[in-house]
Amino acid sequence: MKKLPLTILTIISSLALTACYSSGGDGGSTAIPKVDQGSPNTQKQNNGSPQGKNNNGTTSSKFFTAVNSAFGNKESTSLSGVILTANQDGAFKAANPQKNDDLEGLEIDGVKIALFRLKDTLSNAAVGKLKVLTSADIRDRQAKKLTGFVGSMPDVYGEKGKPQSKTDFSAIRYGVAIIDGVSHPFVQGFLTPETGNVTVQGEKYFPIERQGSFKYTGFAVYGSGSDYKQLNSEVIADFTNKKVKVNLTGDSTQLSFGGNIHGNTFSGISKDGIETKGAFYGSLARDVGGVFNHTKEGKNGAFGASNKLPDGTKVIEF
Repeated sequence: MKKLPLTILTIISSLALTACYSSGGDGGSTAIPKVDQGSPNTQKQNNGSPQGKNNNGTTSSKFFTAVNSAFGNKESTSLSGVILTANQDGAFKAANPQKNDDLEGLEIDGVKIALFRLKDTLSNAAVGKLKVLTSADIRDRQAKKLTGFVGSMPDVYGEKGKPQSKTDFSAIRYGVAIIDGVSHPFVQGFLTPETGNVTVQGEKYFPIERQGSFKYTGFAVYGSGSDYKQLNSEVIADFTNKKVKVNLTGDSTQLSFGGNIHGNTFSGISKDGIETKGAFYGSLARDVGGVFNHTKEGKNGAFGASNKLPDGTKVIEF
């Protein structure tokens, strides 16, 4: 008996396999299985960026786990924000300042700090800059060492420190308080209502913008441990596209990050691994501020901005 050539055997085998897959015992048809030819994996690699990174800021990182719970209060009638404790091991602890109704006061682990006193407003201690905090700002004279920065104040003050303009930094305080070498970046204020009008300490607050883009300017702090520096801040809030972009510059430093707007707060992670959580404060989102964490540099900070002006910039990414 002659042996069939290998080519003919191959063809016969292929036809037989095709017949098997094209008819089933129940008379139905089954498609020929597709073989994975080693197509590239389209899922992006982490490359050392924060776990669960995405532009929505919904992650399981230590930073977001801490700040998201602290920002749980979204009411306008009590203080909202976060007091962050940054430990040297990279862990974060956060507290909400709502138990304190005094915008000019900050309480951290029982230490009460006066952010701005009457003498500060009369001397314009934080106009065009941040006020430097010292141990003299501790209210109950505890034996603690206090350093850091806080901002900001309107540019014009009248008799007895009463502000002439209520449009700049009237609803927000931000900065860093360093107590005995432990740093606490913070932001606190009275949130912009998400809907409806709300009376806050005698002033009517109108709800957050729904459309348009606006630019804010102010200051920021950035560093780690007991070493923080002051930077300038510029914030673009694009309410149409529901995105925020923050640019910090100064002292040979340039940082850019942002987040997606959800109601009167925002959060996100930049392509450089900077995590941020913040909010809009005052009537019609007059002020904006937040805290941030640079995962690659091991540094963190807080920023604030006001002087809200219409701007045509569209924020597509951050």
